[in-house]
Amino acid sequence: MIVKVSGKQRQVIEEDREGVYRLFAASGSTTEAQGLARRMREMLDNGVSALAERAGGYKGKLLPHQFTLGRNMENIDDRIAQFEDRMVSVENRYYCQFTAMSRANSQSNYLMQFMNGGQ
Repeated sequence: MIVKVSGKQRQVIEEDREGVYRLFAASGSTTEAQGLARRMREMLDNGVSALAERAGGYKGKLLPHQFTLGRNMENIDDRIAQFEDRMVSVENRYYCQFTAMSRANSQSNYLMQFMNGGQ
């Protein structure tokens, strides 16, 4: 956003640069002694804290499980862990089946050789 500055405003800014700076950035112990930017920052911080507390945060300490998105992420993490456990058990089952098939194949070959007279 472009702000147009009139000639008189420009003159005031050039004559009292420190005063203009204090108008926006002054730090003070009371609200009246603070500059506009610092007041606005304090109001925004207070607003964010109030919103976070109302949304489920505890005095500015926000935890992921207190928000819908955080809960969804935790649920997805749990589902991934369950799927990985299931994958490991399926993998182990396939290894056991492969080992059993290999033994059966080996026994079948031995029996075929035995029946054919060891040839």
